[in-house]
Amino acid sequence: MTDMVFLADALDANRGGRLSEGQRRQLQEGLDFKHKGLLGSVARGFDRLAKDLEAGRVENVEGAITKRLGPSALLLGSTPWTSYEIRVANHQAGSQAFHTSRELHEHVPDAGFVRLFYLPRSRWVVNLERLPDPPVSDVSMQSAKEAVGGLAKALKARDRVGLAEARAQLDAMGRAAEKVVPTDVRSSGQRPEAGALDKAIVGSWSSPLLSVSFDEDGRLTAQLADGSDHQGRWSVDPEGRLHADLMGAPILADASVADDELTLVINNQALMLQRSSGQ
Repeated sequence: MTDMVFLADALDANRGGRLSEGQRRQLQEGLDFKHKGLLGSVARGFDRLAKDLEAGRVENVEGAITKRLGPSALLLGSTPWTSYEIRVANHQAGSQAFHTSRELHEHVPDAGFVRLFYLPRSRWVVNLERLPDPPVSDVSMQSAKEAVGGLAKALKARDRVGLAEARAQLDAMGRAAEKVVPTDVRSSGQRPEAGALDKAIVGSWSSPLLSVSFDEDGRLTAQLADGSDHQGRWSVDPEGRLHADLMGAPILADASVADDELTLVINNQALMLQRSSGQ
């Protein structure tokens, strides 16, 4: 089990449209426990999961995921049990419902895009692979408001596909923002020498939130995600700290350059920028 795949060792088999030996064995053990005795043998003949196991065919579907707990049920005086439902939505097939184990249900993300592997008769999920997030070019407050507006619109229209995709987009924006503005980066207290930073920082840097160019003569030009441009001055003090007049307000930052990544730490909050191509 990894963050991206539920059962990594079964992924090749599932992609090939079949169960792995481990999955087959686990399903067999579950059916043996479920169908005991004479009555169990009879019931097994009508069990869709048993028919799926016999056929051994695995299908898959891609789309935006949602999940929920199904209603509890009571069968023939047994203890109540809860069903675990996963939905995968796309514009070709709509929003499709599947069922799975508690372990897999707890592992899958609450939102995002996935490839789900399932048994066709029983709609039983056997594996799940998380797909890359869609490209996020803007993680500004305005884009977040627009995404929330799309979610509200889909909710009002009872559009399950639109709702799942809007939630996946918001989830992707959250992870993109975490990469650009990580919460666990702090100043190390070891600043680069002023001369080294003076040279390394010159050039153009970009992130979904901000693009900025540092010129050799101390001028800077910044562009925000909303398209507005700002000009100012920059310098590095003898202690290696960056002083910049950004968006009309002075800032003081611990700055460091590693390969093609510029990290600015302002009031214990980091901002990551990448060197623009061609620099």
